[in-house]
Amino acid sequence: MRSLAQANCYVLLHSDKLSPYRQEFLESERAVYGGIQISKRTEDKWLVEKFPRWLAK
Repeated sequence: MRSLAQANCYVLLHSDKLSPYRQEFLESERAVYGGIQISKRTEDKWLVEKFPRWLAK
């Protein structure tokens, strides 16, 4: 089952068709921090941990 979750995560993070949604998600997350510069590492963590739930809404 873990490999299915990993495959799902890979698709969510790499599908060109989902790129606009990833950008919208990251913009909404950045807005929470009011202009503070966020590292790429933090954004990658958000995409793995939060993006799937955000997209499902």
